[in-house]
Amino acid sequence: MKLGRVKGNVVSTIKHPCFNNHRVLIVQPIDQYGNDEGVAILSIPCDETDAGPGDIVIYSQDGKSAQELLGTKDDPLHSVIIGIVDKVTKK
Repeated sequence: MKLGRVKGNVVSTIKHPCFNNHRVLIVQPIDQYGNDEGVAILSIPCDETDAGPGDIVIYSQDGKSAQELLGTKDDPLHSVIIGIVDKVTKK
């Protein structure tokens, strides 16, 4: 699991069928201090999460989690948002 900040939504008229009925969000990976790390990725929130732009989220990028939660083993899903972070405590 990793930390990220939702930067925005993706809108597309043509997409793989596994993305139908799912929102696709742009997530910027961050470190424990809130600093950007690496390049932004595309991720799909689980049904229970209502993540949106500006939210700090926990996401999994192993593909298998995304496929188990949202699709089938043949779907090209690689990242899924599994929770919204309420607070990060720095030591």
